[in-house]
Amino acid sequence: MALEVLLRQKNFKSNPDLLFQFRLAKDLGMTVGELITRMSALEYSQWAEYYLYIQKERDKAQALAEAERNKR
Repeated sequence: MALEVLLRQKNFKSNPDLLFQFRLAKDLGMTVGELITRMSALEYSQWAEYYLYIQKERDKAQALAEAERNKR
């Protein structure tokens, strides 16, 4: 079943979620197939929210640092 899901999701451009699946699986030390079969949809969506939160916080910090540099 997991292999069938992977085969349907052709590439990263047409399916941004696929890129996230590979990143999360890599970060957790498992294959995408394992990720799909072992993780609940709720936990998966919480991981996605976590990564979005972390990225937004990085973006804010970068924008603040850039604003400070531009003051000089």
